[in-house]
Amino acid sequence: MRKPENIKVLVVEDDQLCRLTTVEFLKIMNFQVIDTDNGMQGYIKAKEEQPDLILLDVMMPRLDGLTFLTKMVDDDLTMPVIMTTALGQEKDVIAAIKRGARDYMVKPIDLEVLKEKLEKYLDVSL
Repeated sequence: MRKPENIKVLVVEDDQLCRLTTVEFLKIMNFQVIDTDNGMQGYIKAKEEQPDLILLDVMMPRLDGLTFLTKMVDDDLTMPVIMTTALGQEKDVIAAIKRGARDYMVKPIDLEVLKEKLEKYLDVSL
């Protein structure tokens, strides 16, 4: 089992309230957290920081989540990605899974569900 303080999570989310709530929750759980409000900056941080997991919004400025996933494949970035999406974007979720996302969550994020997904994909007990 890994310890949260040794795990880096990147949050890429343009909705400020959703991003700050998620970041605060992750910090309370003792994860190392990196966050940004646009896809292009998120992609740069993913390449530079090599996080253990990415929480990625589907619809964002500068680089949407689906293009982000395609670029990850092109650049051999293999960290797990959990997509976050608003209700009604099911077709985007299917496209994201086909492009390599491991899972998805519907916003607003249920923090208990997030905790379960972090345990599942990061081999951590919270």
